[in-house]
Amino acid sequence: MNGFLLASDLYVEITDQILELLIIPTMIAVLLAALVLFVNLFARKWLTAGQMGLLWALVLIRLAIPYGFAPESSYSLTNLFVEFMEESTPAEPPRDAYAPEPWPVTDVKATTAADVPPMHQIQFPEPKPPEVSSTETLQEYLISFLEWFLRVLPPLWFIGALFILARMLVTHWRFTQKINRLPVSTDQRLLHLWNTCCQQVRYPSSVPVIVCDDISQPSVMGARRPKLLLPTDVTELDDSQLQLIMLHELAHLIRRDLWVNWFLFGLRLFHWWNPLYWLAATRYNSLREQSRDAMVLRWREQQDHDTNSDPTREFSELLLTLAQRPGADARWRISLPVSLLGFLKSPFRKRSLANRLKALRSATVKVHPLHTTAVIIVIALCAATGLADVKDSTDQQQLQGEYKRQPNWTAELPLPDPVSTTTFEPLYTQKIQVDQVIEKISEERSISQEQARQYLLGHIDFLLKIKNHKYWPVGKSAEQAHVKFDEQNRLVVYASNFLHEELGQQLRAWKQSGLGQISLETRFTELSADIVARSNITWNALEADVAPASRTQFESLSDSNEPLVQASAIVEEFIPVRVAVLTKAQETHFIRMVQSDERSNLLYAPKVTVFNGQRATVSDIVQRPFVIGLRKNENAELQPKIKVIDDGRNLTFRTVISDEGSEVNLKGLIELSQIVDVNFYTTQIAGKERTIQIPRVIRRSITVASSLKDEQTLLVCIPPAFQQKLFQYVMLKVRILDEPLAR
Repeated sequence: MNGFLLASDLYVEITDQILELLIIPTMIAVLLAALVLFVNLFARKWLTAGQMGLLWALVLIRLAIPYGFAPESSYSLTNLFVEFMEESTPAEPPRDAYAPEPWPVTDVKATTAADVPPMHQIQFPEPKPPEVSSTETLQEYLISFLEWFLRVLPPLWFIGALFILARMLVTHWRFTQKINRLPVSTDQRLLHLWNTCCQQVRYPSSVPVIVCDDISQPSVMGARRPKLLLPTDVTELDDSQLQLIMLHELAHLIRRDLWVNWFLFGLRLFHWWNPLYWLAATRYNSLREQSRDAMVLRWREQQDHDTNSDPTREFSELLLTLAQRPGADARWRISLPVSLLGFLKSPFRKRSLANRLKALRSATVKVHPLHTTAVIIVIALCAATGLADVKDSTDQQQLQGEYKRQPNWTAELPLPDPVSTTTFEPLYTQKIQVDQVIEKISEERSISQEQARQYLLGHIDFLLKIKNHKYWPVGKSAEQAHVKFDEQNRLVVYASNFLHEELGQQLRAWKQSGLGQISLETRFTELSADIVARSNITWNALEADVAPASRTQFESLSDSNEPLVQASAIVEEFIPVRVAVLTKAQETHFIRMVQSDERSNLLYAPKVTVFNGQRATVSDIVQRPFVIGLRKNENAELQPKIKVIDDGRNLTFRTVISDEGSEVNLKGLIELSQIVDVNFYTTQIAGKERTIQIPRVIRRSITVASSLKDEQTLLVCIPPAFQQKLFQYVMLKVRILDEPLAR
């Protein structure tokens, strides 16, 4: 079962990465394609075929760049589009969904005792079951179908890519084998024309000419060792037409179009399903052919000094002649080589041919250098904005922070809060024998017992002063806790019951292992997948248990003339928890795995240093108030009842050093609370609507205990259960601090 869950988590993680690899670049490329179409619609007559093809090449390059690998820019198309949408949409002020509605104080004061009936006479309407419309039901079905389809889509994409790759490799291998078995042409006429063309365009490499009946159009193949392929019937054309064909194929070789074809094929493996890829690739191939035609005409103009000749007309007639050859579609068709007419289907080829014939009329028109410079600047701007990723600005980060709770770390010694501004926990005196503690401190620090006694007294007095200082802001002088030694060297402590219990715990730890110090480093992280399953970490324990239930004690309710009510709703959920002890190397490996996941968030809590046996708390808590009820005050006026609920993490721990001083006994309580939803209940009271909030809070408590060596880490994993979707990890690392001996 565990293997199936791990495989399922791994499958979800892989599919998410595949979808991110395919969909996000497509969404960004759509914006760039829209810009290119805009340019094509309004500025096409000022751009050459090569320049327009370069714009579509930018769209293909954008599809090939995964999100996060391109340089970030605040002027990227995505950024500009988002800013435009935000400016065009009226912004609403951010509102905390958990904040209570403002209470109408004026209405409350205006309500008299005669207007307000007794609380037991208030009639609350019976709750009605929620009405679910057909639109909401259809929306839920569509969302479920979309989630299922997105999980099925990556395997379908992989099967399609594998089929395209296998088919292309087999087809290309078979065709290459057939061409390699054919002899190189020895026709002196063809070789002379081919060498003349190569010398004219200064193409240095030696390219063999092969004549065969297995291709439908003249083409070149072989990115590393190119070859010119000519159908047998094409060799019957006159020298002028053959030169045009050869110059066109040389243009492909000079521009490295064979390597570009391999790039397009690799991109097709990823985006064979993508209509945007097919649009961009088709437009690029068509414009590339027009650009190579223009290169051929410019070469012919440089070579031909006959004013009566018309290279444009000759090339147009050649294209029509090749397109009208009988049986051209029935023979072997290849994809990777570059041909004169392209290997498109017949309807697309006719349209492409018509566009090429139309483009030939302006192929040799000369433009002003300033015009060319302006076009290059426009293309560079399109590349700079279209190929850049979104850059998170400070304003965007602040905006995200308004909707996502930021860490609010605190670390303190847990002390009792005053009951009210006038009542405090009562103090009493307790006498404690501390001879063994004094001997341990004296031996540990190499000081006399009198010095150890004063050292212990100062330490306990410091702890009590912290408690006294906690009550100072209340505004009333409170009775102060204090400590001293009596004539029998007994420790006399005047403090509250909480401090007596806390001091007793610490004295037992000091008696065992002295008054050392321990540092505790705490880290929290949340992940969408179980990364530990792919590491060398072995779990020490796995358990699923339910937290203790808290029940309302009705015997403790006070007597009242008005009805009192207390309610609690408990849903028992068994929480799966895994625990492991990590070495320093395993801790480093785990942190690197977390940091390598872009979707993870590793939070470092404040480092806490405590004395041996001391108790401390590390919290990341946000307190949110809710109006959970209504009460009548002494004047029979309705007043809201406010409940403050914690949202976040809280860790309470105590660390005790072992007798040998090499290990730390860690005991702790991890409390996780999350406000997941807030409902509102409205009813009529005294002729007016009153609303209370009904928060839904998930609380989880986990107790841990472990003996850790110095610099070992306790890793606690809380796998997702029920509505939870993330793996939560808590790392607790202990360090035993060596203090210098007292002089």
